Amino acid sequence: MLNIKWKLVGIVVTVVLLVHFLLLPPLLGTSPTTTGDDTQDENRNAKAPLNEDGAGLRHPLPVTVTVTKGNGPAVTVTERIVETVAPREEDAGIEEKVSAAFVILTRNRDLKDLRETLIQLEDRINRKYHYPYVFLNNEPFSDEFKDKISKVITGEAEFGLIPNEHWSYPEWINQTKAAEVRKDMTERRIIYGGSESYRHMCRYESGFFFRHPLMDKYK
Repeated sequence: MLNIKWKLVGIVVTVVLLVHFLLLPPLLGTSPTTTGDDTQDENRNAKAPLNEDGAGLRHPLPVTVTVTKGNGPAVTVTERIVETVAPREEDAGIEEKVSAAFVILTRNRDLKDLRETLIQLEDRINRKYHYPYVFLNNEPFSDEFKDKISKVITGEAEFGLIPNEHWSYPEWINQTKAAEVRKDMTERRIIYGGSESYRHMCRYESGFFFRHPLMDKYK
């Protein structure tokens, strides 16, 4: 008798679950599974106007960002960008510019990646303001670098050489101890631990950059 009772309970639970999974998705207007068709919803969201006058404000589609920590495996994170992209025709009414510039510490070998970054920066922001750029390097910039960078920006470009005394060790630093510390950090797999140039870069960015003569005109 007890077995019959539990069999009946099992049948009732099974029927309830079937009704739940079969009827609930249509009532909510969704599909019980997620497949490649989700991209259609993303496209609809990307095209749908977000304001009443239909100006065309939209959210970009999700992007995948890969972050690598140290020497370990890469961690992949997928997230939806929540910023709003405004159409180009709404760029009117630019507010007053300030006494400022984009200051970029870079090298000749960074040309390709830097150009791609500047193209995005110009498209999103600086095409409206035309702020100048100050590019700084501890080695002379090549003519190719100057020419190709100047072609993708709308503001004035200036290229400066960092003085050696700003990109080196202070005289009171114990060079032997500094080398030992870098070796220790390398063995402990600390990112950039063994890089001498990285130490110079951090020191320069901590304050010396605003002492460069090209920065004197800016507040």
